Amino acid sequence: MILEHNGIRVDFFDRLPADMKKVALYLSGGADSALVLYFLSQLDVEIYPINGYDITTPDIDSPSAAKNIIDYVRNKNKSNNIKDLLVYPYSPDQTSKYASMKPVRRYLEQQKSVSYWMFGTSLGMPGDPRPTAEGDLSQLSTQWGDILIPWATVDKSFIAAQYSKFGLKRLSNMTNSCIISGHTPCKKCWWCRERYWAFGSYDGGIQ
Repeated sequence: MILEHNGIRVDFFDRLPADMKKVALYLSGGADSALVLYFLSQLDVEIYPINGYDITTPDIDSPSAAKNIIDYVRNKNKSNNIKDLLVYPYSPDQTSKYASMKPVRRYLEQQKSVSYWMFGTSLGMPGDPRPTAEGDLSQLSTQWGDILIPWATVDKSFIAAQYSKFGLKRLSNMTNSCIISGHTPCKKCWWCRERYWAFGSYDGGIQ
């Protein structure tokens, strides 16, 4: 499966580790990780989706967005290899969402024999880096080490092109990028601006 856009090629899903029978995917509810789930579900691998939600922003219901994404992909690809979502809370004034994931990681490693971890993080907008280190690829690699990042070499314009190519507009509109509001996108935060830059619309297809 070779993915292409504007001369850029991604062959990640053709060169997965030969012994990868199970993988945990951080499913944030956003467009990047949702697309990873879509392609992973077509392969012979058990997928354990996990989601961390910020208890200080109850208006952002990322677990519900992630569950809707799972339901859509299961039905779209006739997939039975996606396990039920594992959800854990965190408070950013106490810990990061990745640090708070450690108990989930131990559970999956010890109880489910999961040894591979995947994140959907992509590059930021050209000349406009993310305002937080949590989504930074170098920070992810430093904190986790043994992780797989399919979109490590592409930005969201590449992601948007794949949604268009594979007819996934409905899936795109299920995803949630805005970190300010889960009901109506604020249209001002960095994630809203990145979404609009790549897709030409905000969450839900809103103009």
